[in-house]
Amino acid sequence: KTYYTIAQHDYQVLVISNTNRYPIRATVVAKGPLKQFQLPSNDGGYNEHLYYEGKNIAFALSDDQLVILQQSKMPLAEELYRFREKLVKSLQKNLSSGNAGTLIAMITGEKQYLEEETKTDYQESGISHLLAISGTHLSILILGVYRSLRKGKVSYGKASIISAVVLCCFSIMSGMSVSTLRAGAMVLLFLLSQYLGMNYDAYTGMAVAGFYLLMVNPNCILSMSAQFSFLAVFGAVTGGKLIKKYLGRLHPLGSTFFISFTIMLFILPLSLYYSYQFSIYQVLLNTLILPTAGVLLGLGMMGGILGTMVGAMGKVLLLPCDFLLSLYEILSKWTLTLPKAIQITGCPALWKIVIYYVVLISILMFRRKNKKQ
Repeated sequence: KTYYTIAQHDYQVLVISNTNRYPIRATVVAKGPLKQFQLPSNDGGYNEHLYYEGKNIAFALSDDQLVILQQSKMPLAEELYRFREKLVKSLQKNLSSGNAGTLIAMITGEKQYLEEETKTDYQESGISHLLAISGTHLSILILGVYRSLRKGKVSYGKASIISAVVLCCFSIMSGMSVSTLRAGAMVLLFLLSQYLGMNYDAYTGMAVAGFYLLMVNPNCILSMSAQFSFLAVFGAVTGGKLIKKYLGRLHPLGSTFFISFTIMLFILPLSLYYSYQFSIYQVLLNTLILPTAGVLLGLGMMGGILGTMVGAMGKVLLLPCDFLLSLYEILSKWTLTLPKAIQITGCPALWKIVIYYVVLISILMFRRKNKKQ
């Protein structure tokens, strides 16, 4: 089946069809009975209604024949879709089947090729963030483009504009998820600061990105992806600033461990609220994996793109990716075999979550105030 999302006044409708793919941004007519999304029948079950409400999708509709009134208004999106299909085929051709699906999810945001066992292992071990397009992905791609242009003596202005265009194209190609839009908005602000010759503040970037997302879709605040994305990046930025202010120069592994720990502190209540459990070794696992994640994504992007043009060159660059992904799988399975790897806590009450964040933020603000004095 093929799934489409179409606009209908102030909300969207998910259309499920058996027909061939229709052009992106075409104007269509779909007829059929509307289906409401289901609430979970048991506590902790999949909340279909909440998931789609966060995407501003109100109903689902089954229709085997859409009527096109107007062809695509966005030919660029069509070209980017075709390029993504070539990229997927390149990765499938040059990687083992299981690892190909994982790298496709990391680079393009397309999760239909991801094996269910791998997805479960990543979620339970606490590294599922690698499967979502995030600031790490965009930083590697866009800042790599920006720095390459600057080394080529391109001016700050032109380098920022070209990098911003690449960012927009990549965001469209990868599906414009909430985490992608959040990361994209923050990277765009960084590029703007470079263009204007100003300092970039990550907290301001998060605030502007959050305001933008709420303006586009106020319901995104209900999205689990948005909540995890903002809290995780808040934890990462806070961890980085704490290291700079209080801990001085740490070994790179020590910095990674500390930042992973601060991220866990910020997302822990959400993990318990949505999944009733958390991985006790996730900080250790992220410390082992994150130092090589940039290499994996960088080589994966270059290898996938070169594989669409020169298959042999793409295969050479993707060999290390195959090794790293296999290593990630082994490490994630290993941590799940350790004693008490998964702690099942149940769902905490909302008032406990509020108190937790109030105490956490109060401690951080108190330390900052003392530092100023």
